[in-house]
Amino acid sequence: MAVGQTDAVVAMADGLAKRPRRVLHGLGGVGKTQLAIRFAQEHRSSYDVVWGTRAGSSAQLAASHVELGRILGIVTSQIPIPEAVSTVRRWLAEHDRWLLVFDAAAYLRRRSGRPHDADATELAADLGCLPLALDQAFSHCEASATSFSDCRSMYAEMSARVLARSPVPDDHPDSVPMLN
Repeated sequence: MAVGQTDAVVAMADGLAKRPRRVLHGLGGVGKTQLAIRFAQEHRSSYDVVWGTRAGSSAQLAASHVELGRILGIVTSQIPIPEAVSTVRRWLAEHDRWLLVFDAAAYLRRRSGRPHDADATELAADLGCLPLALDQAFSHCEASATSFSDCRSMYAEMSARVLARSPVPDDHPDSVPMLN
């Protein structure tokens, strides 16, 4: 857990109580996705719909809206994409108890062409969902034909070696989550 994350989750809950539609933004790699996922987990009971959406491009965002519409039962496969997106947006405007989270782990799965690869999700979590770390991990896996599972093992082994050479003081937070 990132330093100050508990305070940030409380602040998010307070802010959403005052104004129900918010955007969590900031520089890449600072932990926005981790914070949003933690918030979603801790406040799941406050929402009827919690949806992780991909937004790397307008096409991905549209596809994610269509998928959400199908799950909600308000969109069928026969509806053209623009109409389906409009239907979902209309539904979101008419309902209050929903939360959309833009998921960084989806980036690895999408780029890999393996949308249901659980190891990609686990690797993203191991790397703290940091965009630069995700991009480097994918590039390594792609260039060396390494599976995400093998990459996770290599990451754990290298992290242990680095920490064994120069341990981090107990009172210093990890800048990138370390595997136990």
